[in-house]
Amino acid sequence: MIKLNGTDVFPYGLTTGPDGALWFTELFASKIGRVDTAGNLVEYSLPNGKSSVPAEIAFANSTRGYYVDVGGAGQAGGLYQFNPQKFAPVRVGANMTLYAPNSLALGTGGVWVSQHEAASLVFYDLATKAWTTYPTSTVNYVDTTLP
Repeated sequence: MIKLNGTDVFPYGLTTGPDGALWFTELFASKIGRVDTAGNLVEYSLPNGKSSVPAEIAFANSTRGYYVDVGGAGQAGGLYQFNPQKFAPVRVGANMTLYAPNSLALGTGGVWVSQHEAASLVFYDLATKAWTTYPTSTVNYVDTTLP
């Protein structure tokens, strides 16, 4: 059994890291968790404290991971990058407000993010540091139901 700390823990997105450890988001605990191959748990607090709502997580390589933060009530979400060996997340592409980002995928030269509230997909180009938005419908939701 893996015992997480706290009562508001809700494991959500998960992936394996480059070293074989299991990494996962703790949606309502505002943390990222890591279980190494020996079963040892480490939980990392996020920079926005309780207003952090991490949804999905992915790794580009051994020194670069990403997660999307849906954002708490009244807070915009964001894409964050971190080094799994020295966990200190930094917001990526802060020049764009993300509306309830709830999923991500690594693509050639950048990161794809789905925006639940804005009914769109966005791509962050790592070389140009620019966002491109691809609307998926004309519907824009004021309130979100996910995650």
